[in-house]
Amino acid sequence: MIVNILAERLKEADMTPEKFAEQSGISLDTINAWCNGTFGELVLSELYIMCKTLHCNISDLLVME
Repeated sequence: MIVNILAERLKEADMTPEKFAEQSGISLDTINAWCNGTFGELVLSELYIMCKTLHCNISDLLVME
C-alpha cells in the first residue's frame, strides 16, 4: 500500500496547509484532501509542485507500507 505523508512533512516544515497552498499555488481543497488522505487521484504535476515547494523528493511524500 502506498501512503502519503504530506501532513507529517508540513508539520516538520512548520507550515500550515493554508500557507503551503499559497506558496505552491495548489488549491487548499487539494492540499486538505492530501493531508486527510481523501484525494481521488494522484496528479503528477501537483506532486511535482509539492516536492519543489518543500524541497524534497517524491519518496519524502509517498511511502510504501
